[in-house]
Amino acid sequence: MYGAFGYMVNRIAFNTEQYKVFGDAYTLALRNEPNDFPGVPATTLRVFRDRFDKSRQLSYIGIVAVWGLQSIEALVDAHLQSFDVDEDLSIRFKPTLGMPGPGGAAPGITLTLRLH
Repeated sequence: MYGAFGYMVNRIAFNTEQYKVFGDAYTLALRNEPNDFPGVPATTLRVFRDRFDKSRQLSYIGIVAVWGLQSIEALVDAHLQSFDVDEDLSIRFKPTLGMPGPGGAAPGITLTLRLH
């Protein structure tokens, strides 16, 4: 989880930096002043600025999603702490014939978990 958080923070920092670079260049291009991208039209600079802004926003959503997944994983882990894992567990498969439906009876498999 630390790796996922670190990656998302890295993406946020990168996209924010690029958004600022292209935003400043766009502003200078609109004023007809020299910028870091000579010869690139202002409309192209705006497109790049907007793409990095969108990527930055998606990175924020991504960090919230990573946090949500980590929270769910912690909840499941806490719930399973008291799960009894005995050495004497057995699973039995047996074929069954399901309830008749619109197409008739349906074949199936029953899974039985027996705790001794």
